[in-house]
Amino acid sequence: MSGPEETRPGTDETPAEGGADSRFSIPKDRLAGSESCLNCGTELEGAYCHFCGQPDRRLKRFFPALLKDLADDVLGLDSRVLRTLLPLVFLPGRLTQEYLDGKRSRFTPPMRLYLAASVIFFLLASVLPTDVVVVNNNKGPVFNISDGKEAPEPEAEAGQGEAPAEGDGSATVMVDGKPWDREENPFEASFLPAVVNEWINDEIAESPAKAERIAENPRLFSDKMFEVMPGSLFVLLPLAALLLKLAYPLSKRWYFEHLIFALHAHAFLFLAFSCSLVLEAATAWAAESLNEWWAVPGIVLRGLILFALPLHFLLSLKRVYRQGWILTGFKFVLLTNAYALLVGLGALVVVVMSFVLL
Repeated sequence: MSGPEETRPGTDETPAEGGADSRFSIPKDRLAGSESCLNCGTELEGAYCHFCGQPDRRLKRFFPALLKDLADDVLGLDSRVLRTLLPLVFLPGRLTQEYLDGKRSRFTPPMRLYLAASVIFFLLASVLPTDVVVVNNNKGPVFNISDGKEAPEPEAEAGQGEAPAEGDGSATVMVDGKPWDREENPFEASFLPAVVNEWINDEIAESPAKAERIAENPRLFSDKMFEVMPGSLFVLLPLAALLLKLAYPLSKRWYFEHLIFALHAHAFLFLAFSCSLVLEAATAWAAESLNEWWAVPGIVLRGLILFALPLHFLLSLKRVYRQGWILTGFKFVLLTNAYALLVGLGALVVVVMSFVLL
């Protein structure tokens, strides 16, 4: 059992039961006072079992006290979130460095922080009016599958039907410069299995009906995109960590450490985008309901957030990987361009998958 209580050096305070730091302890009025762990039977030397980790917390209390405990737990979690958010937002790279140095109990775990930040962003994006996803249903696009570039609208030819009318919301899919036809001009890629080619042609055949549904209700497509986005962005995490590993081959850091950096960087991105969404909605409301001049502060703040994103990433790289400014700046440009390419490919996948899953 623990010995007599000692005062902290330089203070008259007594350490909390079960540890020298009250931030990581259970208040005395919530302890059960057990001599051994009620879960595994190990003799206790503090508020937590050193074998299984179960807290020696007293549960038999009056209901109002339990409600107070619940509130304390929530506020305790918020205090840890606050200790996490302050360095994450205002001290770029500090949170990652502290976590990698082993100071982890005081901070929200990186994966939980990422998930919470992403949930907040997608929740706000789904309920607030935003221009994150805009569906144009004025005129159907013309896609050329052969080279992936936008093709000119075909002229009507005999046996091929008329070109889509202006503004009817239909879409024309081109294969090798000619309108797609299941029998006469189907999509066929020699490097793909026959079943994949057949599936692609099935999707092309269904595209006019889907295009009509989108034209009638563009929200269907944007909602589907927001369903697909979280999973697609989550896939970017290990790829972003891989980019960091390739950019810093001599850093003597494990892949897992690069992944921690990527989780913190993405959490900051989601929080910044969430603030931008709120400011966008507030700015639009102020301009419409009050006066256009009331929208100026929101516009300025959104501009500052946009400026802070690359600066935050640059300073994070400098703090965590501890290289010179010139080398850090070079790798910053390299990483941002490579990541932008990944995001572009991911956006293409999101658009295609959203259309397919409609």
